[in-house]
Amino acid sequence: MYFEMKNSKVYDCTMLELDRHHSNRKGNISVMENDKTVPFQAKRLYYLYDVPGGESRGAHGHKQLYQLIIAASGSFSVTLDDGEVKRTFLLNRPYQGLMVVPGIWRTLDDFSSGSVCLVLASEVYDAGDYIRSYDEFLKYKMYEAPEMLRLQVETEGGFAGSLNETPSGSTAVQDWTYTNDTADSDTWN
Repeated sequence: MYFEMKNSKVYDCTMLELDRHHSNRKGNISVMENDKTVPFQAKRLYYLYDVPGGESRGAHGHKQLYQLIIAASGSFSVTLDDGEVKRTFLLNRPYQGLMVVPGIWRTLDDFSSGSVCLVLASEVYDAGDYIRSYDEFLKYKMYEAPEMLRLQVETEGGFAGSLNETPSGSTAVQDWTYTNDTADSDTWN
């Protein structure tokens, strides 16, 4: 189930139903366990609260981090964006969580009074994993897209070039050339 940022789409993100146990006398309890009800090892947990009316949170993407976002109390909206498609989810039940994969821009808004947003994260805080500018997010998604070009090489022809691995382990496009019968070659570096 692990996604690479370059390939992740908003449709890879989904609502999960958490274990819910009910007692008429004692109320409800929802249980979350690593690799069982939470589809990853949660290494960090945090929550947002007292968000002023009209404010939004998030507005960033992650390169490798998975998150499970839960409305522990109240409600709020989460808008997910993969650079091509946007989806908005209303979170308003403490026994449901929104699973967000890496490579998705997220914005949280429309917080109700007294709402609490609980987030389980797959990694400890790493400032280098954040992409805080939407323009940089789009560039990162495009820069990490050589696999799409490789598919064109294998299926359509007309493309030639090489893929090289960068020191960070990501793939970089170098010397891609497209030729067609009616024009000179164009080279992308």
